[in-house]
Amino acid sequence: MNCPPSKRPRVPRMKCEVLLCVLCLQLVQVEEDVLLKSGEIRVLRDSLRAAQQEVEAQRLKQVQVLTQQQQQQSSREKELLKKLQSLESELQFKGAEINDMRTPTDSITLITHVLRLKRSDRDRCD
Repeated sequence: MNCPPSKRPRVPRMKCEVLLCVLCLQLVQVEEDVLLKSGEIRVLRDSLRAAQQEVEAQRLKQVQVLTQQQQQQSSREKELLKKLQSLESELQFKGAEINDMRTPTDSITLITHVLRLKRSDRDRCD
């Protein structure tokens, strides 16, 4: 209140002291509440930080597992590709081997056929 001293209402001194005590008690209570809330906030922040660290650790572990699985998959694919190439080479070799075996067989068959024809011609002539 900005009243001049002569116009201010007079409050008995005893009432002022009681009011001051009440205000002091309220101040102490508010300070205790602030301290309590600060402690709660600290606990909650610590819990949040721990939860975030756990989530991050799980994420990193999952990334590590996925990376390892991809490496194993890649390694397996390389092995299978090598095996496929080896089998394709073996197949080509076997095909060439079969062709090489057919040529003499075909020649022998042809020669046998020619000889039979000559023999049958000779038998006719006799």
